[in-house]
Amino acid sequence: MFARLVGSQLGYTALTGYHDTARLTVVSDDALDTADGPGRHWLAALLDLDAADGSVSR
Repeated sequence: MFARLVGSQLGYTALTGYHDTARLTVVSDDALDTADGPGRHWLAALLDLDAADGSVSR
């Protein structure tokens, strides 16, 4: 899922799913200097889940 940023919109997120697969899409403008933060937090959360039960596929 992807859409262009419009006007003064600096970013958006979309969470979609199909059967047992989930996808998180994060799109941000280069003007947003903290845009890399959500990706780092998402990865940390996935690694925490994997450490808890080993169910995260890579």
